[in-house]
Amino acid sequence: MLYTIDDREGFRLITTRCGMEIAFSPESGIKIIEVDGLPFKDFLGTGTLLPYEDWRLPAEERDADLASRLSIEEIAGLMLYSPQNWLPMPGDTYGVRSLWQ
Repeated sequence: MLYTIDDREGFRLITTRCGMEIAFSPESGIKIIEVDGLPFKDFLGTGTLLPYEDWRLPAEERDADLASRLSIEEIAGLMLYSPQNWLPMPGDTYGVRSLWQ
């Protein structure tokens, strides 16, 4: 087998021989599909590996594929989570600012 599965408290960790780690909560509804003996998250539940789901591809190719699937409204919503727009606030759920620098 080209990967191992480790059930942890609250999530499952899949580690491939090449060092890729895939973590998810079984309760999330995310399914794992296997292609060429390797695991991938099937975000849309299509049972087919889409380019943006394929961690073997360059980030630029994955980004372009995902962006082509998003509406303008979805892209605008993602812009709200940009590190440039980070504002300190009590109880910040994004952690320490140094993580964004």
